[in-house]
Amino acid sequence: MAPGASGTLYAASQAGAVYRSFDFGATWSVRGNVPGGLVQMNSLTVDPGNRNTLYAAGSEGLCKSRDGGASWRFLPSGFAVYTVAAAPSAPQSLYAVGGNFNNQPGPPVQRSDDGGATWRRWGGMSSIGYAFAVAVDPVDPRTAYALFFKNGLWRTSDGGDHWTRQLALSQVFFGKIVIDPRQPKTVLVTAGPVDTGTANLWRSTDAGVTWAPASAGPPGSVGDLAFGPSGTLYVETSGATGSQLLVSSNQGASWQRTAELRWRLTALAADAGPAGRLYARSLDQGIALASADAGSTWLPPAHGPTGEFVRQVLAGPAGTGLYVSQITLLGHSGAALLQTVDDGANWTLLSSGDELRLTLDAQPGVLYAIDVDNDATAIVSDDNGVNWRGMTVPEDGAGNNVALAADPGAAGRIDLLRLSAACAGGPPGCGHFSLYHSDSGGADWRLVSTLDDGSPLFSSLTIDPLRGQTVYLGAGSLFESTAARPALTPLSLPGQVIDLAIDPALPRTLYAAVALPRAVFKSVDGGATWAAAVAGLPLHTQALALAIDPVRPATLYLGTSSGVFVTDDGAASWQPLDAGLPGLPVASLAVSPTLPRTVWAGTTSAGVFSLTRP
Repeated sequence: MAPGASGTLYAASQAGAVYRSFDFGATWSVRGNVPGGLVQMNSLTVDPGNRNTLYAAGSEGLCKSRDGGASWRFLPSGFAVYTVAAAPSAPQSLYAVGGNFNNQPGPPVQRSDDGGATWRRWGGMSSIGYAFAVAVDPVDPRTAYALFFKNGLWRTSDGGDHWTRQLALSQVFFGKIVIDPRQPKTVLVTAGPVDTGTANLWRSTDAGVTWAPASAGPPGSVGDLAFGPSGTLYVETSGATGSQLLVSSNQGASWQRTAELRWRLTALAADAGPAGRLYARSLDQGIALASADAGSTWLPPAHGPTGEFVRQVLAGPAGTGLYVSQITLLGHSGAALLQTVDDGANWTLLSSGDELRLTLDAQPGVLYAIDVDNDATAIVSDDNGVNWRGMTVPEDGAGNNVALAADPGAAGRIDLLRLSAACAGGPPGCGHFSLYHSDSGGADWRLVSTLDDGSPLFSSLTIDPLRGQTVYLGAGSLFESTAARPALTPLSLPGQVIDLAIDPALPRTLYAAVALPRAVFKSVDGGATWAAAVAGLPLHTQALALAIDPVRPATLYLGTSSGVFVTDDGAASWQPLDAGLPGLPVASLAVSPTLPRTVWAGTTSAGVFSLTRP
């Protein structure tokens, strides 16, 4: 929440998508994406003096945005940052807490007095351990509190030159520090799990000199807490009877129950404006929630931030719409396979729990899927995902099922690629691929070819739409298997192939996205020779996905680390296509075979977007 800016909210997915709302969380828009180098988002902090200035903390450091999350730059923090706090009375004063950087010990606390441009470290703090929570006095920017992993609460009153332990808690794994905005000497800390017999909510009324359990403590285990601007304290607890929200008007001396809760809450915050307006995120479902009545009732927005990491978008034939395989990262991880036939207005859950990679048979309604995290799982459905049954896979000891592709011109004809961890007698890092073919929808298989690849970086398996026995394998390089030459044979394409597109009318015309900066290649002779096709692409563009329009094959879409590009002239030139998709990484693309010029983009951090071009 933006301090002092009533109704302005931000949310971020674990993968880095940043959302903003100006209407108390009723509607949200995607602003941008934190750079991928941050690896994993830990927290998002809004500058108390400027609602458009944000700090994103992650496993590889700290980023800053001055335009509400649309663009970002790295700050020289130099270590993993769990969270950052800006002093309310001096917003340029920051305290960043965390642990190590690239598995090297780092200072758990740093301070900046220039908005993160430079940092001051206290090397002697490393022996204390890792810090994961910090709060700054709302009046005095030199007074701050930090909560340390297995080492309790520490306080500084001189801007970090010296720290003293205020609360000895040896078994601290998570927690939060809040300070009363009207009476800054009142500080509350929740920490847990804690030693047997100690409370998990503590209060100090003398700026941390002395501490005591907050009254008898709210019933149950404290999950989160927040002060409202008037000093009202809200606490979420859970116990044997479920979760509840409690409120205290006397800084935790006594409590009243406000509501029983359907959700466990985290990221609890009170709006700076209307009294009793609260915000939170459900701990289990990862959805944003808002309350206008001090927590008595909670509602999710109609279209709130989601945070889905989309592994695959796949366009089905007429009437079957779009299939999506995704992982939800805003609050929890849960894989799901979904289908929509009305461009996302309604969704049908086809499968959950497994991270599935889907393939569509030429026979409508027949689906095949493999679990990308389970080498033994391969399933098939004959009724468009309503029911699933196991599919037999070759018993060759090869290891992982890494790809499954269906011939679009012949029902039941599918190819399966398996990968073992090492080549027999090969060098370290070598992978052994086995390509199998089935004419019976997976009822039985025959081995087509094997391949020992020194760089087993599998990315794609593609069947020629007109020559079903011609298969392309994208791995450390590009390989081809044909009816006349079944053995996987390398083609003259440099680098790891990320994705491959085949012209459905001219199957010897191939387009390949390669794992090199600004690398797209085109071949018009079946892969014998290649030419770069990068005109219009930014210099450092990293390709992630490639799709061709089945009706207008001169039109292709390229998903990259910074959005989508399009060509309408067979890759002679590219233009950005980012209307409503502000710089988000796109790892999967699908073009509708029935809706003219409609394309779907699966992002790595913000779900699925659709665009119908004029």
